[in-house]
This record gives sequence, C-alpha cells and structure tokens, in this order.
Amino acid sequence: MKRELILWYSNEKAYHQLAGNYPNQFLKVGLNMQWDLPSGTQPPYQKIIQLITTGLQEGTLLPGQQLPPERQLAKQLNVNRSTVQHAFNELVSRGILERRVGSGTWVNSGKWGVLSQKVDWQSYLTANRLSDPDNYMVRLRQLDGQPHVINLAHSSIGADLALPVEMTALSGNQLVAQERHVNISGSAALKDQLIRHLTTYLDQPLTANQLLITSGAQQAFYLIAQGLLQYGDAIAIEKPSYFYQLSLFQAAGIRVLGIPLSPDGSLDLDELQRLYYRHHLRFLFVNPTGQNPTGQTMPLHARQALIAKCQELKLPIVKMIRWA
Repeated sequence: MKRELILWYSNEKAYHQLAGNYPNQFLKVGLNMQWDLPSGTQPPYQKIIQLITTGLQEGTLLPGQQLPPERQLAKQLNVNRSTVQHAFNELVSRGILERRVGSGTWVNSGKWGVLSQKVDWQSYLTANRLSDPDNYMVRLRQLDGQPHVINLAHSSIGADLALPVEMTALSGNQLVAQERHVNISGSAALKDQLIRHLTTYLDQPLTANQLLITSGAQQAFYLIAQGLLQYGDAIAIEKPSYFYQLSLFQAAGIRVLGIPLSPDGSLDLDELQRLYYRHHLRFLFVNPTGQNPTGQTMPLHARQALIAKCQELKLPIVKMIRWA
C-alpha cells in the first residue's frame, strides 16, 4: 500500500531532513506540477512566466527544485526553445529562478511560501542618477560654468540681474531662522492636516515620515525621475495623457510608453503586461480621477483590477489626483 506524505516545508533544510527521515514514503509536494500553458492571448513566454509563478504560489513547484531542461520543456509546451529561454531569463532577472553552471535552471531556494506582493524598492534606490558623473553631474557642471546659463536649482539669480531691494523688515539672522524652521520635507503643520485627511481617505495609518511635500506635481515627477530612475529606463502612462507634455522624462533619458485608455476610463491590462515584459517597465503613471485630457474617472472595479495586475508584476503606481 503506497502511503503519501503531503507537507509544506518552512525552509529548504527542513525539506531535505524530512526527505531523509522518510525515504520510503512518497513526497508529493512539488511533484505534481502540470507543465501546460495557460489559456489567454498573451505571448507564449508570458504564459510560461505565469505558469511558473502560479506553480510557486500554489505549492506545486518548490523552491530549490530543478526545472526541466529548456529543450525538453520547449518540446513539451510546443514552443521554440528561445521562447523558454526568454521566460527563464526574465524570471532569473527577478530573482525567482537561478542558473547553476553545469546543472541547469532551478527555482531560487530562497523563495519559500507565497511570492511577495511588495515592490523591491532596493533595486530602485541603486539607480542613484544624481551621483552618476557620466549621465548627470558632469553635464550639469559644464552647463553651470557657462555665462549665458541660469541654474534655477539654486533658487537665485546673478547679481547683475537682481533688482535693488533694501531688506529693512527682516535681518539676515531672521531669514536664516525662518529657513531652518521649515523641514526640507515640508511643513510639520501641513503634514498634520494631511495625515488627518488621508488616514480616513486611505483607510490605513500614516506617519509624517511617509509624506514629502513638493512645490507641485512636476517637482515630484522630477524627484522620481532623478532619484528612482536611470537613463534608458521605461515608464508607462495612459494614452492619451498630459504626461506626454512633460519634457522632464525625455530630458532624463526615460522612455515613455502609452497604455490605451478605454472609453470607460480603464486601462488595457493585457497591453500593460506585454509592455512590462518587453521593456521592463519601472513605473506606471496614472491620473484616474478627472483624467487629463479626457476628464474620465476610472471605475472602482477597473482600479482594483489594475492594482491586482501591478501587484502581480511588482510594478509601482504613481497616482496623480487633481484636488483643485
């Protein structure tokens, strides 16, 4: 009589211990992976990615488990070997799979349990465009030294352009004190008011450290472009969208790709997924309420579907809301 042992292992070491302790019993977990492409209209390599990630989430594919050879899997799925390679390469870049020299492709042994729904922000912080001498600082210094250039980042103009103004109401020490009174991330009083409003609106706790007050939306976009993106990165926006008018993305070398906007204000999620895998999208910029220029408002069900898709892709959303 064949006995089955169905377990979920807390880590790879526990798996091997159990396998050694029960050599005569059939360890079923991870052995019933069905290598069949899911239905849908997306490209075959995206279906392979979906197949593997779903297997990990459902426990039919185990961390530390070896995947079939590319040639064998391509034959079984009736696709080209290059299609399997494309899918594997994408999953390797996301840390889900790992290649071992001489032994093929394996599920990353660190991916135990359900895959994280969180964005890997560390990979964004390593961009650090502001310290990149080739793409930013060298060019900025070169421009700054030219007599006909005014650097607006200094918030000042040359003495030859300044109007003669006598400062009688405030002393220099008072001006410095006022500058120091306001935190660089924004007024504490304004943050308190925003927390009172947004905590109820977002239905989740919020702290002052999570808020950064800018002088406008374009300054916020500039900070994202310079701090979290690097030259050659791709972002997605709605099509049509007023974001096309913002030259700061193009000036920073960011590729801007459009996602068609449906008549009801929702986005084409299949196209979003296709562009994500093809161009390795880093952000999605949306204006779901009173969208500019259409004036449409994205329905609740479409917003929920968009969030679910972006969670699946680990794609951050930059949401712009016009309050005025």
